[in-house]
Amino acid sequence: MAEEPSVKSTTRPQAEVEPFVCADCEAVPTPEVDGWEATKQVFRTLGSLCGGGSEVPTVVTENFHELHARLLSGEMVKFAMFKNTVTLVVNVATKCLTKQNYAELFDICTELKAEPFEVLAFPCNQFGKQEQGTPEQIATFVEGSLPDDAKYSLFEKVHANGPHAHPVYHFCRYNAAATRSGRYMKPIPWNFAKFLIDKEGRVVEYYSPKVPPSKILPDIKAVLAGTKQGLPSQKPTAGSDAPQGFLLSSDRPLVR
Repeated sequence: MAEEPSVKSTTRPQAEVEPFVCADCEAVPTPEVDGWEATKQVFRTLGSLCGGGSEVPTVVTENFHELHARLLSGEMVKFAMFKNTVTLVVNVATKCLTKQNYAELFDICTELKAEPFEVLAFPCNQFGKQEQGTPEQIATFVEGSLPDDAKYSLFEKVHANGPHAHPVYHFCRYNAAATRSGRYMKPIPWNFAKFLIDKEGRVVEYYSPKVPPSKILPDIKAVLAGTKQGLPSQKPTAGSDAPQGFLLSSDRPLVR
């Protein structure tokens, strides 16, 4: 039987996670957020609120389910694990003052516990340095903020904007109409920005941090019912030359 990790990062049984653990998936370099990075993020936030501040996307796939990321417990997993599931990607922070978000995510998870719906939580320390906890502290906080029967997966800390943005955020920002600007992508402004992904791995909608989860519930239900879905994804912007963390190691060309 698969051994349970010491840090709880997903409500899925470990035996269900194990087939999607990926030894060949590259890891993304994620430097600590220092004072200079926090300052740059302030300017990104201001630019985002003013409709500017675009960044160049690096996207290697047209399907969300072909991405991968590292769980807070340390396992790198393929997002094929989320096929046929409606997911909500959220950049979270335990010290963020918008406590309403966790309270309303609690309510959504409770109401949809029998549905193929899952919250994918990505801790991020870029916005006001409000996520400085250890993996154990973050996991304990999230477990205490969501219902016992919630369905969620909790990933390691990421950057959502800037030169070290995680591939998940390149994909989501470039494929959501509200955060795409031609061939560029706009930064997200703060904690608890939300991207709704349909069962086929397409981005349905972006919701700014100002939109509480309760306002998203009708859209989630519509996607679950099949009456709302994402548009076809944008074409990839990169291939085998993508930076570290965007590909499987086996997708890299051999150096001769």
